[in-house]
Order: sequence, then C-alpha cells, then structure tokens
Amino acid sequence: MQKTTISMTFSILLRSRLVLISLVLLATIGLIFTFSSSTHVLKGSLTDDRVLTLADTDHNGTLSVREMRKAVSNMIRAMAVHDLAYDLDSSGTTDRSDLRLLIQSIRSFLSAVCGNGTVESSEQCDDGNAASGDGCSPQCAVEPRFLCSGGSPSVCTIAPVCGNNKVESGEQCDGTLGCDGGCHRIVGCGSNTLENTEECDDGNTNNGDGCSNLCVVENAPPPLSLPWTAEPSIPSTTRDFTFAVALGKMWAIGGYDPAGAGIMNKVYATSDGKEWSQVGTLPYSVYGAGAIEWNGELWIVGGSNCGSQTSCYIHRTLHSSDGVTWQDGPETPGDLYVHNQSLYVLNGKLFIGNTKIHSLANAESSWKPVGSLFGSSMVTFLGKAWMINGRSVLSSDDGAGGGLQSKSILPAWLTTDQYVANPGMLVVHGKYLLAIGNAPSAAATISHPDCFKTVLSSLDGIHWGKSSISPCWLPLRYHTILSFKNRLWMFGTVFDSGKVYSADVPGAF
Repeated sequence: MQKTTISMTFSILLRSRLVLISLVLLATIGLIFTFSSSTHVLKGSLTDDRVLTLADTDHNGTLSVREMRKAVSNMIRAMAVHDLAYDLDSSGTTDRSDLRLLIQSIRSFLSAVCGNGTVESSEQCDDGNAASGDGCSPQCAVEPRFLCSGGSPSVCTIAPVCGNNKVESGEQCDGTLGCDGGCHRIVGCGSNTLENTEECDDGNTNNGDGCSNLCVVENAPPPLSLPWTAEPSIPSTTRDFTFAVALGKMWAIGGYDPAGAGIMNKVYATSDGKEWSQVGTLPYSVYGAGAIEWNGELWIVGGSNCGSQTSCYIHRTLHSSDGVTWQDGPETPGDLYVHNQSLYVLNGKLFIGNTKIHSLANAESSWKPVGSLFGSSMVTFLGKAWMINGRSVLSSDDGAGGGLQSKSILPAWLTTDQYVANPGMLVVHGKYLLAIGNAPSAAATISHPDCFKTVLSSLDGIHWGKSSISPCWLPLRYHTILSFKNRLWMFGTVFDSGKVYSADVPGAF
C-alpha cells in the first residue's frame, strides 16, 4: 500500500508591450492515492478515455504514478495558456473545472481494486484473480481475442474468429457456402439454396464460376449426345457387384445372389465388354467392397459379409496382379467405415473414406488417418480429389480435405417436379468429368421416368452441360459407371442386376 501526495505550484506570467504584470498563483492539491500496484488501466467514462489519451505517454494502455503526476502538472500548465487539449468538459476553455474532473477521474480509478471479483468504475473486467491469459488481465483490462461479461465476477470467453471455418458464439456460419464475410447467412442469391426463380445458387455472387451474380447458369458447355447401347449381361444372378477397371479389364467381384447362394466370392472379368467369364474366386465372400487399380495391381478393400451393420464389416484388403492369385494387404482400422466406400488414388497414394479419410503409401505400410471430408463418389480429376455433397461438387488438393473448395452447385434444371436427379456417380472419362443421375426412390422410376437419367458433363468441374439421352434405356437405379476402352459403361445393381449399357462420348479422347 502506498500513499502519494502531489503538491503542485504554477505561475502565470503575462507580458504586454507596456506593462509587466507578474501573477503567481500557488495551488496545493492534496490527493491521497491508495492502490495495490504501480500501473493501472484507466478506462471507464468518456472523461477517463480522454485522460488516458492525454496521460498515457508510453502508450501501453496503463497509467503509472509518474504519468499521473505528470498529467496533473500538464493540466495546470494548460490552464495557464488555455490549451484546449485539456478541456475535459468541452466548455471551450481549460479551467479549474477540468482540473477537478482530472483529479476525480484518477481518484475514482485508484479506488478500484483489481482482482476482487467486482467490476468497479475504472475496470473493464474483474474475474477475481490477477492471472493473465484468461481473458481479464492483471490490470482488469479485457485481453485481446476475448469477450468478458459485465457481471461480477466477469466471465471471459474467447471471441469468435470469423474465417476460421468454425461456427462459434455469435456466428451464423463460417467458411461455408452462403456465408458472407461477417459470418452471417446470405439471404437470396448466394445463399447456396435454390429460391424462387433461381437457375442455380453456388453460395456466392461471383460471375464467371458457372452461376452468375443473378443466379443464372452461365457458360454451360454444349450438351453431349450419348447413344446408349445394350451390351451382353454378366452371366450371373448376382447383384451388388463391386465393379472396377484394372489390368486392362473390367471386373465384377463378389456381390449378393438373391437366388439362394447369398453373399458371393466369385470374380468375373471381360477384356472387351462383350464376353464375361469367371476367372477366379476371393478368399472370402463379400459385397459392398471397394476395388481399384493401384501400383499395377487390382486392390479389394473392405466390404461386408452379412449386412450394413458395423459388426459385419470386413477390414481385410486384398491385391492381385491377375485377379486369380490374391495376397493380403494391410488391414483397415477397426473403427473405419468400409462398406460402400470410395477408393481413389492421388499423388501415388491409395485413399479410402468419405468422412474419416485414411491413406496407404504402399503394400507394406499401414493405413494412416489423414483428414476428413464429407462427400460421395470420390474420383481424381485435374490433379485433385473430387466428390459430391448433396448438389455441391467439391475438390481437395491433397485428397484429405486440404485446399477443400466448392467448385459448383449442380444446376437447377435437374429438377423434375419435386424430384431432383441425385447424381449417383462421378466418373472421369477422357477430358470430361461426368455426373450420372440416380433414382431417388423406386417409385420415382414410375412417376418420373426421366428424372434420374440426366448425364452432366464438365471440362473443369465448374461449368456443366446437360447431355441428351438417346435412346431411352430401361430404368437403372443405384448403378455403377466405368470408363473403359474409350467408352462409357453403365451397370445396373440391386433391382437391375446383370444389365450392361455402353455409350461413346464424342470428343472425350
């Protein structure tokens, strides 16, 4: 505890050309200051703000005893020369009333006790301690990046940071489509939601990205004409095959046979799409697995042996150079969702997942968690990983969420009455990225037979053109699309097992 008495004397000497008048004014001001530390934050009323601006000569946001003495001395000098910088009451002159305001401000400030849990006149906060880094400083000032309540004691929380991709207190959104620079949801065009007469809404109001600032589709590429042709069916009653292109062939693996055989382990292949034959079997029965070519081998990852529940998941991986002889690869983690998951290869690594993403560097390594995404039908295109999330098409630079960007919103003209064609698959075919429509329900194939037959084409993943369908094929639902031998191949599953169609895509290669 310290008591400081400040006595100040000032003289006013006025001179004129004729007479020298000397006036000495002695003013003794007794101030008894009681405080617990040598520096304090002065922050409260408007007067306090002005005093701090005038007196905080080292600009550190606090006042020392030396600065308080200096402030009183400067006030007396200002009174002598009528310096309006010290006109605290805005009266148009600097006089004793300003000196009284200065003294009252400092006295009120010094009467506050920082750390007692009560917010007093000159304190911004008081959380009941003298610790730093908790939002309220040892001088009872709110620390950077914190918000403190006005209660006693103060409760301080980290202030929300707009732009960190986390929705925090006070924010409506952060880093998502339809979110403005202040983390508030956009209403109307740019909201990422189709409204009224909008043709598209990609979550922003930029021109040149496929959807204009008026939410009108722009620069759509010309539609492709896809004359689909029926091809020989796979000689099996099995449905839910796992399909893949690898080793110069198309493959149909495992699946479920509703005729009574149950979950299968048979492996079928074709080198031309015309003649299918069984070439071997897997070491176990599986359906809903992922299959892909990687490092010159056909890889089988995950799947199920009894249903969609996690207890049925198979965490084994297999790889083969001929589809006949199989070797075990690294098992996937036990908590990884491995049923009907996307496999994709990027930068030489094998990836699996659509929420928790894991990658494999080679056949001798182990699966590593590398990030998280939320999407389906993942493919690699233009050196990035691409996926569908609802009607949004997104890309990732590293396949694990790094550099994740929303590239486009699939256009509104997909809509047929209440149904929107849900692109069941993305497929890369030559220079095109294609999105092939999928029936939203079995009933939709009857009431809206064309709503799921849309084929979208894009050269950049941003601008999409609608392809014409000729002739119209029988309804396919939950299908698989492959690019093989410069043709596009479509396989029916679940309700349309064994059916195969192909189409030439002009200008793809």
